[in-house]
Amino acid sequence: GYFSSVATYVPSSALWWMFYPMFSENIMPLFPENTPLMLIQCTSGSISGMTVAVITNPLDVLRANIQVRRIVGSYILAMKQLWAEEHFNIFKKGLSARITQSCISSAFIVAGYETLKRLSVSEEYRHTIKW
Repeated sequence: GYFSSVATYVPSSALWWMFYPMFSENIMPLFPENTPLMLIQCTSGSISGMTVAVITNPLDVLRANIQVRRIVGSYILAMKQLWAEEHFNIFKKGLSARITQSCISSAFIVAGYETLKRLSVSEEYRHTIKW
């Protein structure tokens, strides 16, 4: 199960950190000008989480099957077995729960991350940053 977890979470994390700044930049113009930046960032984080959940769902379904069924030996064998049983359902199986979890946790991650960034800025530079 360790390898299948790493094979799921590494791409998920990499994609999330790729999408987050992209969504932050692109959705900012959609909000009124007086909208708090933290709200925009948390929204961007949630959208990033949802996007990554959809993209990586087959990997998560495979990971769960390997761990629950204790399939040992071959990642490819596990994929073939899962495909034989589920076919295209691997793209939607458990997706609503995964999207919900990812959306909520991403908003909390962004709130913590952005708060720590703000707290880490040296006093002499705080006036130069637009929060």
